[in-house]
Amino acid sequence: MKIGCFQGDLIRGIQIVGSAVAGRATLPILANILLEAKGEGIELSATDLEVGIKCSVPAQIEKEGAITILAKRFSDIVRELPEGLVEMETENDQMRISSGEIFFKVLGLPAEEFPTLAKVESKNRFSLDSWLLRGMIQKTIFANSRDETRYILNGSYLEIEKDKIIMTATDGHRLATISHRIEKGPEKMIGAIIPTKALNELNRLLEEPKKVEATIGENQISFSLDGIILSSKLIEGQFPEYRQLIPEKSAKRLSLNREKLLGGVRRAALLADARTGAIELLAYSNKLIVRSQTPQVGEAREEIEIDYKGEEIRTAYNARYLLDVLRNISSEEVSLELNEPLSPGVIKPISAEDYLCVIMPMRIT
Repeated sequence: MKIGCFQGDLIRGIQIVGSAVAGRATLPILANILLEAKGEGIELSATDLEVGIKCSVPAQIEKEGAITILAKRFSDIVRELPEGLVEMETENDQMRISSGEIFFKVLGLPAEEFPTLAKVESKNRFSLDSWLLRGMIQKTIFANSRDETRYILNGSYLEIEKDKIIMTATDGHRLATISHRIEKGPEKMIGAIIPTKALNELNRLLEEPKKVEATIGENQISFSLDGIILSSKLIEGQFPEYRQLIPEKSAKRLSLNREKLLGGVRRAALLADARTGAIELLAYSNKLIVRSQTPQVGEAREEIEIDYKGEEIRTAYNARYLLDVLRNISSEEVSLELNEPLSPGVIKPISAEDYLCVIMPMRIT
């Protein structure tokens, strides 16, 4: 391999694929980035065997070839080079890197040892604007479970219908779900559980407006955008029947200013019990009291004006669960729908946006 590539383009490529490099690699090759010089550019790839990312970088190809280089070492070297053309040449699993009077020679591993990134072949495809997909990820991913013993919940459930896309996440204590209309979906409904790591990587890649093409295979999913391909294994198993967890009707409905409620919950959380994070909500005659009390710590109390006329409501929630959903609602007003004090509460924006979060209450002592 013998190529020339601009330092800025190389840095961008390393940044894109670098986060897919295995943090604690069981195989030495997984700590490397694969460089393949072919056609009109160089392809950079990285994987931890669960998630893989590939991107193309423009380059002047004098001789095609491939090699893998330790990701951190390669990144550190390229970042220290001056702006301008970087020349790279390989021979016997060694790479020579030069820029002007600067020269490095680093050892690599054969490209043949690098795992092949999965190429998802399927008729189950759809396209979506990046801002739309990114919004769906951000509004649900916080509800994914971190408990590895409940692996089915360690990802978000993506459903594609003829005219709708739905993303849902739950950890057993709360549930977030959002849906959007799409112009053209598959004839038959598709469901896939996408791991949290893949969603985090995809969210990072969706910062700029782009068109995203997705393909869902039997146990793999891939996303293609602007010369970048992210592929991931899917979580195998049956996602819970989450629609049964969403209350069909609510006896009580509070209309609240999102910013005021967010601020009140955030301040009450300062003195909430460190173990449970519980804060109490007490609503009556157009007023909502947000309070927390912890022995040997103190008490916080705040009164917020609300649109409510009805019976007194007293319930409690984990403050972090409330904050997570309130930070992801963009509308000025939100509604909190309740039945009994120990029945699930539903928070959603008072707008046309098809988004809601169900939160399990905590027992008040």
